[in-house]
Amino acid sequence: MPKLNRFEWLKAVLQSADLNSSTKAVASALSVQFANDKTGQLNPSLKTLDEFLAGMSLATIKRCLKQLVEFGWLFRSEGRGAGNHTEYDFRAPAKIIPFRPKK
Repeated sequence: MPKLNRFEWLKAVLQSADLNSSTKAVASALSVQFANDKTGQLNPSLKTLDEFLAGMSLATIKRCLKQLVEFGWLFRSEGRGAGNHTEYDFRAPAKIIPFRPKK
C-alpha cells in the first residue's frame, strides 16, 4: 500500500468532525514530530508520546490512538517481544457507497 503524505493526512484528520481536539493533538504530534519521511516509520513509544504531549494523560493518549485506529485513520502493528516496537501507518478511512441494483 502506498504511503500517504503525512501533511495531507493531517489536514484530513483536522477537518474530521468525528474526532475530538485531544485526538487531533495526538494526530498532529504523530504527523509532525514522529513520522519519518525517509524510512516511512511511525513508531513512537507511549512513553515518548507521553513526554512530548506534556499535560495530556497517558490514558487519554491511549484512547486517542485507539480512536484513530477505530475510525480508520491509523493502522497499528503490535511489536512482539523485547525491542520490537508498535508501528503505525497512516490510513484514510474509506467512504463506503452502497451499491443499489437497478430495478
